Amino acid sequence: MAFFGITSKGPQNPFRAATEAALGLALFSKADIEAAFRASCRSSTIGQDEADEFLVQLYHGPAPAMHEKRLKDRMLEAVGGDYSGRLDLEQLLEVTAALQAEEEAEEAANESMATTGIFSAKELQEKRAHNMRGAAGPRDTFTVPLTTGHASGWELEPSDAEAAGKEIRPKRKCAETKFAERLLKAGELL
Repeated sequence: MAFFGITSKGPQNPFRAATEAALGLALFSKADIEAAFRASCRSSTIGQDEADEFLVQLYHGPAPAMHEKRLKDRMLEAVGGDYSGRLDLEQLLEVTAALQAEEEAEEAANESMATTGIFSAKELQEKRAHNMRGAAGPRDTFTVPLTTGHASGWELEPSDAEAAGKEIRPKRKCAETKFAERLLKAGELL
């Protein structure tokens, strides 16, 4: 909800707006879905083979993988698990309406959830004091880099070691963090 309707400066919470979950089917109207259906279908029905093209038309580009899987699973469910089964426009609208309702319910349930997994200032201070990292990195959480720190290395390809299947073990602690941990244990730092 925008404060007094002012949205020209962008979303109120750019971190939340850049998550993959924020790009769900709830963004699209019935007219958008109908237009994408008509642009992507060769007949009056849509099947699993045309679902990719439907999503490209709907999103005007590649759809987030999370939402692509959800829609395809729901379409398969609607045709009774038959991969060759097809849905007409009304059935597709029912499937997308159900997904939109689910997404809105999830968003309402997760309204207070931070994208970092930190839910209070106290928890943030504790994690910072103990040099604890989040469970997921920014590339796993956000769809685009939001800070200059994120942008550095965002588009890098997997290294040769990762491509070869070698396990990479990054340095988790340096001399400074080990020293800070010893100070914490000794009770010198709060």
